[in-house]
Amino acid sequence: MNIKIESKLFSDEDRTRLCTLFNINNNDADFTKEIEKISHAAIVEYKEMLLGNGLPTRADEIRQRRLLHLIKYYFLDRIPTETEISSMFQLTEAESRTLLKSVKTRFRYELMQKIKDTLKHTVNSAQKVQNANKYRVIIKSNNILEELNRLIGQLEPLCPPITRQKDTSQNFEMSGDAYDKLAEYLNG
Repeated sequence: MNIKIESKLFSDEDRTRLCTLFNINNNDADFTKEIEKISHAAIVEYKEMLLGNGLPTRADEIRQRRLLHLIKYYFLDRIPTETEISSMFQLTEAESRTLLKSVKTRFRYELMQKIKDTLKHTVNSAQKVQNANKYRVIIKSNNILEELNRLIGQLEPLCPPITRQKDTSQNFEMSGDAYDKLAEYLNG
């Protein structure tokens, strides 16, 4: 989709703030790429509205639909973290967690591959702990942690869940058995 966005829509301050939000350098190519992805999500949302395709009526349904489109057209190959959602929607972490959980539940079949890709990326990034049958992994989203633990419970109910490492915020440990089951399922 070719979308031309006029640069005069964004003041220098707007552009700087958006580059921070997008976590990109403030250059024309990166900025244009991010704005095109956001625009694609917005156009699909407006198309649905104009064609009367299942219009949401409540504010939380509108947010859910908007986040769905951002996941599909902006985040592309992954589920965003609660922190990213908080930045985009100006919500608290708890509100973002609830919003993401609602979107994953309501649109589970549409997002199934993106959820699986996010879990796969997370598990594949785990590092084996030397001289131990366990792995350490960074998980930046409580929703992803819940999904992984739910999957462990389904695949191998006797495996312990993934747990937070003491005195850390995003570092977790999982048993070697849990890692093996998750890697086999997600990479298979």
